[in-house]
Amino acid sequence: MAQYYISAQVKVDTSTIQTQLNAIKDQTLNVKVNTTGVAEAAKGVDGIGDATKTAAKSVKNLGSDFVSTLGKVTKFAAVTAIIGAFTTAITESIKTVKDFDDALTDFKKVSDLSGESLTEYTEKLGTLGETVARTRKYFISCEDIQ
Repeated sequence: MAQYYISAQVKVDTSTIQTQLNAIKDQTLNVKVNTTGVAEAAKGVDGIGDATKTAAKSVKNLGSDFVSTLGKVTKFAAVTAIIGAFTTAITESIKTVKDFDDALTDFKKVSDLSGESLTEYTEKLGTLGETVARTRKYFISCEDIQ
């Protein structure tokens, strides 16, 4: 049975971006205007501060959303791999049992064994197979005999 391990670690460091955005917000702007334009300049400076705050929030949210989404995708991939491995193992087990049953049916046609004696014989073949790295199906079907 194949085993799958998926591990992901993501670290998003937004501190540098936040520092840069704060530095922009804290900068002093020297604007030469006549007295009639002072009110307009003040509105512009306030707008820059608001835009900086909005950008900082967006950057934080983007990093948080990315980490959250990546975590969900990683969990989904892990669960999918586990389900796939489980399904493959079950399918292979069923195929092994069916192959042995088919070989045993053919063996019964040419053998005088039945019932308990047949069961004991296949158990002995299983023990022998563990020793020589062969399956019971291999011994019953005589696959190498031509």
